[in-house]
Amino acid sequence: MDGVDFTPTLEELKALKLMGFVYIIVQNSTNKAYIGKKGFWSHRKLKPTDKRRSTVESDWREYASSNSELSKLVKEAPEDFSRHILYLCSTKYGMSYHEDRLLYAFNVLEQPERFWNDNIAGKYFTSKFNQWYRPARAGAYPSGFALPWEPGTVGSQTPLPLPQTP
Repeated sequence: MDGVDFTPTLEELKALKLMGFVYIIVQNSTNKAYIGKKGFWSHRKLKPTDKRRSTVESDWREYASSNSELSKLVKEAPEDFSRHILYLCSTKYGMSYHEDRLLYAFNVLEQPERFWNDNIAGKYFTSKFNQWYRPARAGAYPSGFALPWEPGTVGSQTPLPLPQTP
């Protein structure tokens, strides 16, 4: 791992007032990746019939992914995977924003051979991507209208580099 290990105690997590993080998990042998988010906290009912909830630490230290295929692979060969925290976030909104921003920046729906992510925000899916995505064609716009890029090249460009941690 290039960065610093992040292993705070429960008291340190509470003091930092962090909600969760955005991470990338990479299979070292194939370089295939998954970008996701995970909260530090989980809310549990005190009793099944009780409406009150208790906040407890989630399983974030061992968590791999919501993708079942990836989770299975991580359990079978954990030494083949590395996980990096990209952003620490103080709100759920921040976690969702940074995850979605990275998913779009890396064009994960267009590159299923490079990413395990098969949807963005539960709204856009790899399986339906070709049904609604149509690259711009030359001459598809009125005369005088210029695109700031060559038609059909958006998405095939090299992904943005990972953000550097301070």
